[in-house]
Amino acid sequence: RRAQFISGEEARKQKEMEQRELEEAEAALKEKLAERKISREQENARKEAERKEREERNQQKQKEIEEQKRALQEKIEKAKEESRKKREAEEREKEERRKQ
Repeated sequence: RRAQFISGEEARKQKEMEQRELEEAEAALKEKLAERKISREQENARKEAERKEREERNQQKQKEIEEQKRALQEKIEKAKEESRKKREAEEREKEERRKQ
């Protein structure tokens, strides 16, 4: 009976050790999965920040382009107006010369 008790005790200890090892392996796996999840979330956050930054830069460039277009359009309008005034002045001069 004593030999049976000892072998039963050893079997129980072996089983407990195997259960502990299994629990430790499971805990390590859970930890690794959690780390991967965090890493994935960090990568996604980084990509999102980069996307927003690109979007903001593109919006800024678009604003600058629109401002340049507006300034150019103003120059064109001013040049047209000056050209019209010059033409009118020349026409008046011609009229006055004809009158003389």
